[in-house]
Amino acid sequence: MEKIIRRIIDIDEFGAALPDITPQELAEKGIELGDTLDIRFSNGAVFEDIPYYNGFYGKTGDILLVAYPTFTYPTVTLCSGDFVRFSGVRIGDEVEFSIHTKGGKKDVMDLRGVVYSNNPEDYPTRDQFANAREFCIGAIAPGKVYRCASPFDRTMNRPDAVAEFLQRHGVKTVFALSETEKTLRERYADMPAYSKQLYESGAVIPLRMNSDYFGEEFKTRLAGGLRILMDRPFPWGIHCMEGKDRTGLVCVLLGAMMDADYDELVDDFMSSFTNYYGITQDSDPFRYEGFKSTFVDNYLRIFAELDEDENPRGYSYRKGAEDYLRSGGMSDAEIERLKRLLRGE
Repeated sequence: MEKIIRRIIDIDEFGAALPDITPQELAEKGIELGDTLDIRFSNGAVFEDIPYYNGFYGKTGDILLVAYPTFTYPTVTLCSGDFVRFSGVRIGDEVEFSIHTKGGKKDVMDLRGVVYSNNPEDYPTRDQFANAREFCIGAIAPGKVYRCASPFDRTMNRPDAVAEFLQRHGVKTVFALSETEKTLRERYADMPAYSKQLYESGAVIPLRMNSDYFGEEFKTRLAGGLRILMDRPFPWGIHCMEGKDRTGLVCVLLGAMMDADYDELVDDFMSSFTNYYGITQDSDPFRYEGFKSTFVDNYLRIFAELDEDENPRGYSYRKGAEDYLRSGGMSDAEIERLKRLLRGE
């Protein structure tokens, strides 16, 4: 296959680079999901044997080409990191794609390449469609924290169902991991009534977190947001676009800090994969284990200071979670206050 040369036309909010070629055009030129590619940039950055997926099916630090179902263009991304900062790639740089191994990661793509519907009628309940549930694990008191997809962003068609859930549970403060003040203003006219009410009352804390979960910017911004959150009334609602990835990391962190055990942390995190894809340990053990190992197990290994191949079950993750918050700038007194609040004291 001949090499494909295009240019980078945009950098997304997560630091991923977008080339001016669509997934359909890649397919027409013989590049299919599950292939691995060599990707070369005009700034000299070269990455070989890079998987091409329709989702973020890599471990922290892996580089992928991802054609997410709702994206117009694929992204060259660094899992849980900032690809542009890592590579030095900029808008206008040339990028060259060539196949390294045809079907080289087809087994991974077949295992994890699942998609979900944005039609509420395809889900058993409105709450499942909203990926919404109470977050009450470890020492977190009941009725304090809820998690969900976005009540503001209609990209995935979920705000109405999410707003119904937030109103039903009387959520008074929203920790908006995927929003800025600007995006909230832009979305305002199309928000559900309860979402408008939350925004108008100043109940929304917009953070616009990136996906570099263990980077300095993410930690610092999260710590700053938590300082604000601690002075706001309960119940709290935590969300990103899907309520799955950034929300998932933040909930693992808070649960670990509050002494949740392995099963509690995994069950809560993997509920998002049940809600979106119908994946459970019983119904689809291979996919369940694959997503668990890639995401929540990886986070818990980091918090427990384990090697990549060690089983994270059975450890305490509290110190690692607290150290994470300290590295973002939170003091011991602030961490203790957050814990007291979550216990309902």
